[in-house]
Amino acid sequence: MLEEKTRLAQLHSEELEIRDAFGDQKLEKWPMMPTKKVLRVTASEVFDGRVSQEFRVKDTDESSKGVSLLMGRSATTQTSEVQCILFDHNLSDLEAARWWDANRHRFEKAQRAFVRSQTSQGLQVSPRNPFPAAANRQPLAAK
Repeated sequence: MLEEKTRLAQLHSEELEIRDAFGDQKLEKWPMMPTKKVLRVTASEVFDGRVSQEFRVKDTDESSKGVSLLMGRSATTQTSEVQCILFDHNLSDLEAARWWDANRHRFEKAQRAFVRSQTSQGLQVSPRNPFPAAANRQPLAAK
């Protein structure tokens, strides 16, 4: 009985850690990448949509085994920028959350730029999840 309570408390603690790391965002599963868990770090609207300009690269950080970056060409700057973080399926959600918590600072510039562009267009964007589906965005006046 005590072991069961301890196990449940551990699971709950891990679930909270995952939620704290990702906020409202969730790891996605994409049919075109069935062995990857995907965390979007820059909205798809930022990119020009040319599949020929998308590519994956391994993250150079030593602690990033099983992590790669999906790059795309920015529509405004025409430079390659990170669209998504790709986690290998063998990494647990907890390991992915811990990696994101330790590395999110590397991707905050892109997130802040996107949030600024959306709010300047009069759209409300949550700071915990700056990339909700476009259909979920509401004009600021609609509050």
